[in-house]
Amino acid sequence: MKKFLLILCSVFLLTGCSDKTIESSTSEIVSESTTESQTEEVTTETTTEETVSNVYEKQTYREVLENIYYNCKFPQYDEPFENYDLDISNNEFAVYDIDNDGRDELIFMFNDTYTAGMMGMIYDHNSDGNIFEEFIEFPSLRFYDNGVIEANISHNQGPSGDFWPYTLYKYDNETDSYIEIASVWSLGRDIIERQKEEAEKAGYEPYWEYPYEADTSNSGIVYIIILSDDEYSSESHYVDVTEYNAWHEQYIGDAKLLELPFMKLTEENIENVS
Repeated sequence: MKKFLLILCSVFLLTGCSDKTIESSTSEIVSESTTESQTEEVTTETTTEETVSNVYEKQTYREVLENIYYNCKFPQYDEPFENYDLDISNNEFAVYDIDNDGRDELIFMFNDTYTAGMMGMIYDHNSDGNIFEEFIEFPSLRFYDNGVIEANISHNQGPSGDFWPYTLYKYDNETDSYIEIASVWSLGRDIIERQKEEAEKAGYEPYWEYPYEADTSNSGIVYIIILSDDEYSSESHYVDVTEYNAWHEQYIGDAKLLELPFMKLTEENIENVS
């Protein structure tokens, strides 16, 4: 399934970031051993968590925010990002135990930039104090108190009416990260019928056909649930609103939407982060 992908521009002038610079801490590098026994020892002591791609250098949340604010630098990228003369303080962050693991996470919303560059990220610390990335998506997010996140896609170009497609994630305690469950799209009957009428008048075949047989409740909308392990097959995934609601209920249930204490990325707010 197509996942959210993001490429930040590399090696740009730090336009829009503060003139102040800070010195980032560097990861300790284990020297290559020259003997077989030393190599085995290093290999044994290296944990799986330290070798995965989403683990970065040791930083406090305050240092992470300072690096973003002053250096235009995210933990997961080697090069600074281009800020396009925008006010970096318009971006937002919150420090909150979003996944209910007993530790606060850093939730950062990089939303004051061009659409393709927007990101919503959750950072945490591993047992060694290294920053790691729990989650990254387009920053149109709904957080629930049971560890579920619904992430709206960046663009909605399909005939879905008022429904905005999204991807559902759920926190996994074993991996300390968010697992993609499924993506959800929809087809709206009214908009498809209108597009069909316009196509017939213009003398060409309509792109969409509404699956009336799947709309058993005659609600005027059908859903497409694409599980993370599935290949896209539209015909096999059309479901009625009742089936969609039952599927959604098993993940949301009685969970409540969270109102996180987001604040602007200003020097004053950064200084108040421990």
